[in-house]
Amino acid sequence: MRGVRPSQLTQAMQTLVDKREMDAGVAASVRQLQELLKMPEWNSDQVGDTRGYAFLMLAEGAIHEILRTAPHRAPDANGGAPSSTVSPIRLSWRGTYDDRFPIELHILGWIGTQFTGIMTYPGDDTSTTISGQVSVQAGNTSVNLSWQERGYAVRGRRDIDFNGSYAATVTGDHMDANWGRGNQTIVQFTMTATDDSKDSTFPG
Repeated sequence: MRGVRPSQLTQAMQTLVDKREMDAGVAASVRQLQELLKMPEWNSDQVGDTRGYAFLMLAEGAIHEILRTAPHRAPDANGGAPSSTVSPIRLSWRGTYDDRFPIELHILGWIGTQFTGIMTYPGDDTSTTISGQVSVQAGNTSVNLSWQERGYAVRGRRDIDFNGSYAATVTGDHMDANWGRGNQTIVQFTMTATDDSKDSTFPG
């Protein structure tokens, strides 16, 4: 869709929906964002708070719709077809960080063994962009992940320490994770695949 003009986006998406190449819910979510951009109030809000929050709320809904319907799987480490010997990695995860506050991980895309996504802190209206990678040991059905938070996607009430990194082992719908600096583990926690994370993104 990169080369499609905004005025032609609705029709282009509908064509993909008719061909069963795009989920109708995803197309509807994108159309909602388009309608928001066309609202007269959009340009009258000079401060930007109203339009910013409205756009973020609709964008979050669009992201969740894409997560629920994304059928793709990442290629293997050599860029080939997914392996059938490795457990899949789910798209969305939820847990409690250090037994103190809820945290969520959403994987949004893959390039080879590299992935990008978003971490959210639901109780603090904060989210961050992340990037990481996956590694698999031969004969092991578990998958190892490592990632770092790169910056704020939404700056809320929680301050994030961007100097650390995460490491995790995924087995089925369960993730054992930790956060630390260098070789020092500071916090350990677990995460569970969410109910709306029905599709795997890495070999499965």
